[in-house]
Amino acid sequence: MVRRLKILLTGSNGYLGSYLTAFLKTSNFEITKFSRADINLLLNLSSYKNYLKKHSKLQTKFDVIIHTASMPYKECNEDPYKANIINNLLTEKLSNYCLNNNCLFIFFSSVQVYGTILDGEYYEDNELKPDTVYGISKAKAEQNLIYKFSKKLIKGSILRIGNIVGLPTSHSSKGWDLFANYVIKEAFLNKKIVINNPYLKRNFLPIDLLMNVIEKIIYDHTEKKYIDIPEIMNITLDNSTTLLEYSKLVSEKHFEVFNQKVKIAYHKNNISKSPFSLIKNSKLRNYFLSTENYSLDQPIVDIFKFLNS
Repeated sequence: MVRRLKILLTGSNGYLGSYLTAFLKTSNFEITKFSRADINLLLNLSSYKNYLKKHSKLQTKFDVIIHTASMPYKECNEDPYKANIINNLLTEKLSNYCLNNNCLFIFFSSVQVYGTILDGEYYEDNELKPDTVYGISKAKAEQNLIYKFSKKLIKGSILRIGNIVGLPTSHSSKGWDLFANYVIKEAFLNKKIVINNPYLKRNFLPIDLLMNVIEKIIYDHTEKKYIDIPEIMNITLDNSTTLLEYSKLVSEKHFEVFNQKVKIAYHKNNISKSPFSLIKNSKLRNYFLSTENYSLDQPIVDIFKFLNS
């Protein structure tokens, strides 16, 4: 009998974590959820030896840790000290587990580590200039991981994720608060989308692209293809889209599905031209060759059909 791969997943109740849980179960992995209570216990244990002895879940030998747990942007601004603990210190402690367990570490970071006012093209080796509490805490976590990667202490991959478009797993999910999903819901409920700055640019991507990349990383690790797994990847579609362009796409898909028009409105006082910016995904395209087969159309349609069911 083939041994089932053991995966420790943080943030399993969150938007991406819950989606990832459902996705990975289809691949027959053995998934252990690392809950908020587990996280609190881990953060309260002072030393690596202590948390190996006292944390029952970490006495298991896992093949992969997927670290999706994170303090959201708004909450980071409200409590910067806690943001550093959750987004940075927790990452360090979990990656320390991998030191002696030959365990792959997949870290969910964000394109916000490049900053919020972007100008030009951004690659994985660009200097990071985070200017928010959220972005700074993610960049600090990355710094520790990059050091461990460089010293060959652990194997893993940092995923700098763009703006996800994808159906949340429940009506109460915080995934509905994300701009990409929120405007789809607004279009369905109110037949109207209201945006602030229509020319603000974002790097959107469908959630199934992220899921399939993670699955490939896990299988490549299992087959000992470590050299093929990039240590840092921008997870985007290699396409910079304004909020207005995205809203128009949502409107078009709504008309296709329901034959109803959606009005797009924005506050004229907030209009400002944004410089050209693009989070390049060349490493992702070299690693995961089928990125051109993904688009935003299907997840938008899927959300509309879910809301209508």
